Amino acid sequence: MLLHPTALPDEVAGALHVLRAELGAPPQASFPRDRASCGRLIAWLTASGLGPAYRKGLRHFPHPPLPADVHDALDALHHGALARNMVLFSELGRIQEAAEKRGIALIPLKGVPAIACLHGGDIAMRPMADLDLLVRPSRMDEALALLDGLGYAPARSPICSFLQEKARHALPRVHPRRKAMVEIHRGADYAFRDMGQAAMPDFFAGARRVAVDGREMLLPSWPAWMFQWAVHTVYMDVYSNKMRDLYDMARLLAFHGDEVPWSEVVDPCRTLYLLRPLAMGLALVEDLFGVAPPSPWKERLRALAFPPAPVRDLPVWLIRNNLVDAVLTRRIPLSVLSALCLASHLPGWTPRLVREFLRIFVFPPPTLIEKQYGLRRGIVGTPWMYLLRAGHVLAVIADRLARKLLSLVAAGGSGRR
Repeated sequence: MLLHPTALPDEVAGALHVLRAELGAPPQASFPRDRASCGRLIAWLTASGLGPAYRKGLRHFPHPPLPADVHDALDALHHGALARNMVLFSELGRIQEAAEKRGIALIPLKGVPAIACLHGGDIAMRPMADLDLLVRPSRMDEALALLDGLGYAPARSPICSFLQEKARHALPRVHPRRKAMVEIHRGADYAFRDMGQAAMPDFFAGARRVAVDGREMLLPSWPAWMFQWAVHTVYMDVYSNKMRDLYDMARLLAFHGDEVPWSEVVDPCRTLYLLRPLAMGLALVEDLFGVAPPSPWKERLRALAFPPAPVRDLPVWLIRNNLVDAVLTRRIPLSVLSALCLASHLPGWTPRLVREFLRIFVFPPPTLIEKQYGLRRGIVGTPWMYLLRAGHVLAVIADRLARKLLSLVAAGGSGRR
């Protein structure tokens, strides 16, 4: 078990037992009875994206002693996820049909494979915010043009174009009438993709054809899905809906753990310094949902990945309690918490990260700066180009910090009212 500073909130502990029953554990759960506890339960299920799964898990408990308004709230979460995902899956069908006509291969990431392979194809079981579609880098521009032809337009974003140049995906596209958002990915790794591109698993080489919502689609293999899960679950800047991703992994381990070729998961993660984030995420899954990798690989991952206990326990302690905190205004962005996890990568990862950060963001080749800013070196001069670049980077950092601070202040103000 991981470090526990306090007991789980009663509402969260009871909810996790309901979800464990869905994974095959013996049914045992406590249910909230007073209005305040019920409100905290619904708030946590809403924030975590686990409302539909909890609602389904109640089938293991005949006549659960929950008030009628809790059942109504759970029905609303289920119907909301169903309505949203119906729109997204309809758009996925439109996009795939147009892509097939142009010969562009697409692989859905994240939510679509989880729904198709881990939730029995029930599109209401796993809430989704958008569609994440992987294309080969050489077809990126064609895929974006395809979306433009279907009525999508770039979403407004504070992220500047030079950051997107090295990011995993282009700026999100939004359909103004259908209210659907699509992200076209050129790779499933993290932003510093030049650090080890040759070691990346080939998502297209191992892809499998699976029927999704009545249509055959390419989906990532289990090793590729787990690699992408390790990146997304640990490093992305989101809040308690990480519980949704952890529950996806719990279902994979519970129902498909013996099917996973674990060496194909461990080797690329080890090469790209993602082994410790993967092991830390799997440890959280075991702690919260009671399922783990097959025994030989569980011990091997712990032996290969885990640093000394003092280095490991602080970030795990903070992340775990952030995820299960039922008081939503006390949540901390995982971008802040994951910074603490960087200590678990020392010493091997940090020098390489610093070198690549400087090369990609601070001192890129002059030709790249010319392209991004529309400049000509002979007129502006190389030193001035790098000064412009430095000012732009600092402005973006200041903008992101200011937005984060304002959002935290707003969350604190809403919590006091």
